[in-house]
Amino acid sequence: MTTQLPVVIYMCTPLADTKHTPCINFGLEEEIYMDDRKTRLEEKAYEYILQRIIDGTYAVGDFVNQRDLTEELHMSRTPIKAALSRLSGEGYIRVFPYSGAFVSHYHNETKEIE
Repeated sequence: MTTQLPVVIYMCTPLADTKHTPCINFGLEEEIYMDDRKTRLEEKAYEYILQRIIDGTYAVGDFVNQRDLTEELHMSRTPIKAALSRLSGEGYIRVFPYSGAFVSHYHNETKEIE
């Protein structure tokens, strides 16, 4: 059993005279666990990329630019890499070390994302 730690939101303001940033804890009514948030971001990235493959935005052979996805989805590269890894395992994406990810093919039997 893994231990999940709640996310604590802080309001931080840097001091002009020092390198220190004092933070105030604004406790949450509802605890959000890091694993849950990570899973939601990975799922969002996965669904977004898959939908772009299904609707033809990404064609076979197209380069899937992680940097562009981070800007479009407003998230770090970590959940995007996890989504690409999952899509690679399902055969939609081929990931080449030091080159990037490319759409490998489109499955006609793919279900639409709800």
